[in-house]
Amino acid sequence: MTEPEPTAPKALDWAAIRVAYETSDLTVRAIAEEHGIAPTQIYTRVRVEGWPMRSTRQAPPKARYGRPVGRRRPRDTSLVGRMMKLVNRNLKLMETRMKSGDDVPAAASRTLDSLTRTIGKITELQSAEDAAATAPKSRAEPAYDNDEAERLRLEIVERLLRLRERTGA
Repeated sequence: MTEPEPTAPKALDWAAIRVAYETSDLTVRAIAEEHGIAPTQIYTRVRVEGWPMRSTRQAPPKARYGRPVGRRRPRDTSLVGRMMKLVNRNLKLMETRMKSGDDVPAAASRTLDSLTRTIGKITELQSAEDAAATAPKSRAEPAYDNDEAERLRLEIVERLLRLRERTGA
């Protein structure tokens, strides 16, 4: 019994594939099927050879779930927004426990306290960052005050010495 001789892989016409990719309305899958290759091979060539992006022609969007197209409610993906959702969820859990007559664990209260403090700090940082971004930048002023830095260093040294005296080290 003889085995069939291996055939050489057929040479692909990448120029024709590229033309079809860049100019036709065919999907990448359809182009790949037409040329007998996998769509991933085309995507690899696009990435490696830097082919230009396909035209942005798209089919009109379809309405989903009875909502008008293009009227999606924006999701609040900011850190503060996510933390506010956590606070709301924890408050609802606490309220449910209180209504059912259960005790609310102290850990739940501490968690809420920590979350609200963190939200406050983040909003302070964001407002300071916004103010710094809008403030005119002056290169004449140093980024730090040498006298203030020296004063803080001395204060830290004094505190460390007092701490050493208290512990008897």
